[in-house]
Parts: sequence; C-alpha cells; structure tokens
Amino acid sequence: MEKKSQSKELANPIIHSTVSCPICKWDQIHHYSLKAKSLSFKSNVFNVPIFVETPKYQLVDYNELIFSVCPKCFFTGAKKQDFSYTEGFSGKFIKSTVSPNILHYWGEKKSEVLDVLFGKMPNEKELTHPRPGETIIASCKLGIYRTGIEIQFKVPYANYRRAKFHLLHHYLYRKVNREDKNDILKEAIKDLELAFSSSDFPEPHNEYEICYLVAAINMCIGEENKAQGYMKVLDETKIKLTQKAKTDPKIQLGEIEKWVNKVKELWQDRKETSIWNPMQPWPK
Repeated sequence: MEKKSQSKELANPIIHSTVSCPICKWDQIHHYSLKAKSLSFKSNVFNVPIFVETPKYQLVDYNELIFSVCPKCFFTGAKKQDFSYTEGFSGKFIKSTVSPNILHYWGEKKSEVLDVLFGKMPNEKELTHPRPGETIIASCKLGIYRTGIEIQFKVPYANYRRAKFHLLHHYLYRKVNREDKNDILKEAIKDLELAFSSSDFPEPHNEYEICYLVAAINMCIGEENKAQGYMKVLDETKIKLTQKAKTDPKIQLGEIEKWVNKVKELWQDRKETSIWNPMQPWPK
C-alpha cells in the first residue's frame, strides 16, 4: 500500500479577478492582488519589496503583477479602484475612481502610449500570470507614464509615486535583463527631489524615507557628496526633533532614528558591491 505524502500543497497567495477599462470599456482585464498576510518580504537597498518563502504559500514575486493593463487601449492601474468592477458579495457595480481628466488624456494620446511600448504591445494572454519579461517591463513603464499624466494634472503625491515606480522598474529591469541601468535610478532621484522640495508626500515620515533614498541612490552611482548632503538633512532633522521632544511628549523619534541609522549603516557598507544588487534584501 502506498504511503500518503505528509507534505501539503502550498496555497496560492494571488487573488485573480476581472475588471473593466474605464476608457474603452473592455471588461476582461486581469487584475491580481495578494491575499492578506500571505507573503512576507524584505526590502532591498532601494526599499523595493523582495518577497520570501513562507510555510503555507507559494512564492510569487508580486512586483511582476502590480500593474493591471487593458490589452485594448493599454490603460494601466496599480489599484483595483483604478478600474470599474462588480463587487463579489453585493453585486454592486463600482466605477473607476480615476479623474475624468486623466482618462480623457489617456484616450486622446494613443500615440504617446504606443511610444512607451516601443511597438511591443502585450496581448491579453501575456497579461495573465506568469507574464513574459518584456510584458513585465512594459506594464511598469505604462505605470510610470500614468503617473506622469497625474503630475501634469497636479494629483497629490504623484512625483513620490513615480519615484517608487522608477525604483520598481530598476528592480524588474535587473531581474529580466540581468543588468543594472543607472539611468532609471537617476529618474527616480529627480522625482524624489521634487517631492522633497514641495513637501508632497503621503505621510510626514515619508520625508525621512525620501532623504534616505536620494542618499542611497547617489551612493550607488558614485555621487557621494550629494549623498552626504541628504544625510546631513536627516541628522539636522533628528537634532531638531530631539530638542522638541523634550517639551512635547507627542513627538516620536522612532521613525527619524530608523532612517538615520539605516543611511549611516549604508554609508559604512557602500564599498561592498553586493549591497547594490536590487535582487537582494538589505540589510540581510
């Protein structure tokens, strides 16, 4: 008699649903989300999540699936709310929350969208899971293009979001092409500096993250003087907050201390080439 296997099949952490395009109304767009508390991750040196194995779930790199893309007009979104869809429980139809201005712009600027794709237009099959490497990169570029439109229409935090998408693009480019592309990092710096100078970021602690990221990227590309400038900003901010905390118990120093310590540790390790590999968590 054959013994039963003691091991259980790992569960799929991905939830698949179909959503509708708010521009061309195509209603078979593949959207993927992660089940709550399914996958764990560690961040790389540029704060991009690196998903790691867990005992119960299959290992999936959700970075490859963040952007849902319409295969007809290539409208792209990183959230389900960017699209229209029917709720599973109530059956209620939910309309896209994207600004009509952005939807109109996308629909009118088809040539710009095609320029982003450089003639490589992913079809519906390629936008399922798993995706070909070219499609993974194309979907990320479309996400970056989308945030560029948001910047034109002054959507809050758009430069911050686009910077994060540039850093994701850098990670995915390395994964697909097995080489780094520092030009992508330089684009991230531009957006991070704009977000910093205009204080346009979601939460106050994002200011510390931005300083860390600009310092980290400058270290990576050999601009150490610029990196030290942002390290100094973090140090000065910590000093000011520490002084205020003496008379204001509501001020918490945990976040600023975290980013100051992280950037100082990175400065000490900056000559170790392995830490700049975006495929690896840091610190390990």
